[in-house]
Formats: sequence, C-alpha cells, structure tokens
Amino acid sequence: MTDAEYLRSRVGVNADGCWIWQGSTNGKYGTLGRRKVRRYAHRFAYATFIGPIPEGLIVCHKCDVPLCCNPAHLFSGTQRDNILDARRKGRMFSPLPVTGESHHNCKLTDAEVARAIAEVEAGATRAATARKYGVSFTAIDRYVKGTMRQGV
Repeated sequence: MTDAEYLRSRVGVNADGCWIWQGSTNGKYGTLGRRKVRRYAHRFAYATFIGPIPEGLIVCHKCDVPLCCNPAHLFSGTQRDNILDARRKGRMFSPLPVTGESHHNCKLTDAEVARAIAEVEAGATRAATARKYGVSFTAIDRYVKGTMRQGV
C-alpha cells in the first residue's frame, strides 16, 4: 500500500472537504506510525501529496481543523505566519497593551506626567523633576523623549 493509499484509508471526509484523521491522536492532531517513524498525520499528508516540508517551516491548516489531512487545506509557513493567519481569522486575540494610568505599575497620573514634561521643557533638570515626583531619572527622561507613556 502506498503512503497516499494508506492516508486515504485512514480519513473520513466532512462537508467542508476536510479529510478528518480517524486514527490515533495526541489530543489535538492526528498521529501515525508508518515505516517505523511516528509523526503527525497532517505533516505526513503534506509530505506525501505536496512534497518535503521546507527546512525550518511548519505545516499550517487553512481550514483550522487540526485533524484535517486534506493537502488542499495545508500550507507551509513559519510559526509567525501561523499566528498571523489565526489572528486574521479571529481565532487568536492579543489583548491591547495596558498603558498610562491603567498599568498596574503606574506611579504618576497622566496629568502629573504632562506637568513633569512641561517642567523639564521649561528648564528644570530631569533629576530634580524625578525627585519631586518620586520616580526615576530614566522615567522622566523617557516621558520627555516620548518613548514611554505616549499620548500624554
């Protein structure tokens, strides 16, 4: 039995055209042992029908079905490609960064930061301003340079 015949004998096709792996799984992806090598079913399908997986790349699912082995639903890419694909499809959300007064380490209000910047721009030293507001020289320097707490 060829690898292609073996693979086709171990899948069922769903309404979306996914070849759903019917064999063993690791809880998420299909797994198989073929010719004394254990591997993921979707990687085996890619190698069988498309060709060798390029060095340093992974096999991703266009259909977002981890048990799918349909070569038309698979593509190779980097882990970054896979994450961006998931985000585009709404499967992965990155929380917005917490900044300003909402940050858990915040020591100054937005108004205090604005006053501190104005004082430095009016001639006060960063060190004196830092002491006055109880923060580090570096914090004041970053506020003034706009590399921290933008939008204040």
